[in-house]
Amino acid sequence: MLQPDDHEWRRFFAVQRIIALSLSIVAIVVAAVVFLPQQEDSDVSLLQPAVETRDDAGGLFGNIKITADGGFSLAYAKVLVNGLAMGDFAEGEVLLRVYPGDAVSIDGRAYQRELTFHITSLSANISKDYVTTNPVTNGDIADVGIIVFK
Repeated sequence: MLQPDDHEWRRFFAVQRIIALSLSIVAIVVAAVVFLPQQEDSDVSLLQPAVETRDDAGGLFGNIKITADGGFSLAYAKVLVNGLAMGDFAEGEVLLRVYPGDAVSIDGRAYQRELTFHITSLSANISKDYVTTNPVTNGDIADVGIIVFK
């Protein structure tokens, strides 16, 4: 029989205290998650109007074809539409469907050198005034433009 001053008895009480403390912490965390009010995502973005316009375009869209200079394969260079990757230049070119208000850019951060791209095709209903015809990246992101319809 164990005596209260035995080493095993003290170890048993220490483990019991650790378990009780752990359960208390878990209970507090669960209560906090369940009962504290959750903050809604009130993140305001400059791209939000473009995303809303894209959803409400009513079927109005156009196409844009962007080609890497020389048609080289640049698999890590991405085309961004409203900040989201929508294609890459693995085939040397990208054909995109775009909607009014879309902000198009090229992410060339994977290549720490100058890369030139060309807008080789643009739907007739897209205004060329808001689109750069030869965007250049140099280890950064280059804006192609905002899609505005005529």
